[in-house]
Amino acid sequence: MSRTPQLATPAAAAAGPSRLTPGVTAAGDADATLCWPDGTGAAALAQVRQEVPSSSGARERTVTAVDDADLLLNGTVLDEGNAALALHLLGANERLVWFVQDPLDVTSGADEGAPGSAVLPPWSQTVALWALLVALVAVVWRGRRLGRLVPEDLPVVVRAAEAARGRGRLYRRSRSRGHAAAGLRAATADRVARRLGLPRSADATAVTDAVVRATGLPAPEVADLLYGPPPADDAALTALARRLDTLESEVYRS
Repeated sequence: MSRTPQLATPAAAAAGPSRLTPGVTAAGDADATLCWPDGTGAAALAQVRQEVPSSSGARERTVTAVDDADLLLNGTVLDEGNAALALHLLGANERLVWFVQDPLDVTSGADEGAPGSAVLPPWSQTVALWALLVALVAVVWRGRRLGRLVPEDLPVVVRAAEAARGRGRLYRRSRSRGHAAAGLRAATADRVARRLGLPRSADATAVTDAVVRATGLPAPEVADLLYGPPPADDAALTALARRLDTLESEVYRS
């Protein structure tokens, strides 16, 4: 039901009749003026004039209280004079401070409820409890599926030679000469290092020096053969494979 304003203020005059829910009452000793009352002592808006001390002396200010938030909501801001009332109340001064309570703010005091209770809907705690219960049930349900590891036989046994040929065909199809050369060099370096009694942690310099001592080849040639740049074409890759095989044979003959 629309009610006519009782205050002779620009905000009330611009808003005109309003359907805001009355929820503001004035205490017995409060000098408050009510607007849009419902006849039972409650009103939709109340104004109180206060004296505030300052460095230049006491000054007077007006505090306006509105209990119904419909004048700011998107769905009801265009009803009656809600938009005009909101613009007059919020735009009366050049500076507007808008406070949004932090749900994690604990500075409001222990007697005012849990942090964030003023901004969260009343059903939020129930939903949170249900979500926690569902999460626990999901953990128990999924946790029962876990057990000890059970080894399983491979469905197909692939020979090492076939796997090597398959990888070679993939390298050739994608023209990954660098990867193929790196695989050949790494395998050769690992085998000659074991042959020469080097640990697995031996670096390139240690492997090169050991091969030089075993074969008598120049150090730059051995380093280029084991750790050089990738081949430029298939012919260079084939030549590299032959040279690595020859080097490994010389190491085994030493």
